[in-house]
Amino acid sequence: MSYQLHITRSRYWSQPEKRIRTEEWQALLKNRPGLVEWLNFEEGVLSAKDPSPEQMEDMIRIAGDLKAIVQGDDKVSAFDIRPFA
Repeated sequence: MSYQLHITRSRYWSQPEKRIRTEEWQALLKNRPGLVEWLNFEEGVLSAKDPSPEQMEDMIRIAGDLKAIVQGDDKVSAFDIRPFA
């Protein structure tokens, strides 16, 4: 069974009312082009399918940089690190 984690600014990743902008995603890729191999950007949300522990740690750092949270498929914040709260 696969599981996805999502970086979002919204309360629920599947309803992205506070989207990550395309420009922000492109800036991440400019500095770290390897992200495109495992992190997907769609409709203002960054997602990874079955991320490794290292990728999960990276997602937490990215979420902090973007003032976002990491949330699982079940809409529960896997790592609610809201540094901006």
